[in-house]
Amino acid sequence: MLIQLNDGVPFGHPVDENNFRMIFRNTSFPDKLTPEILEPYGFGIFEYTQPPQPKKFTKIIEDVPEKGENGVFYQKWKSVGMTSSEKEAITEEQKYIIREERNSRLSSTDWMLLSDLYFEDNELRTIKKYRQNLRDIPSKAGFPWDIKWPELLVEPDK
Repeated sequence: MLIQLNDGVPFGHPVDENNFRMIFRNTSFPDKLTPEILEPYGFGIFEYTQPPQPKKFTKIIEDVPEKGENGVFYQKWKSVGMTSSEKEAITEEQKYIIREERNSRLSSTDWMLLSDLYFEDNELRTIKKYRQNLRDIPSKAGFPWDIKWPELLVEPDK
């Protein structure tokens, strides 16, 4: 990809090589474009990079690309704090996600409480305790960010 330069600083959106060649359709360029060829025309070579994983209550935004020693401009990222309304929104979304996972885990054990199934008393207590622990997750410390999922320690015969 290529990016337009203004006084040697990238701006705008990257364009592909075909678009660059169409902009300068009356100019003959070699097959392999280099920074030395492009810069007199106000363009540079641009490479996308992977953004880092954001930490809790931060967001990753694109920063000004940085020129490497090879003359290529690399996409850069920076981490910024979220506003209080963004924090509230992401927390509500996380609560929803955790509750959906909890509900899925509860649903996957519903069949264990059917009246025509037989479990030993201690197994039935374990199943009920597991399900109660799942129901209690929203009231536990750390919800919705630090979840300790309970484990079902009963391996019933189906």
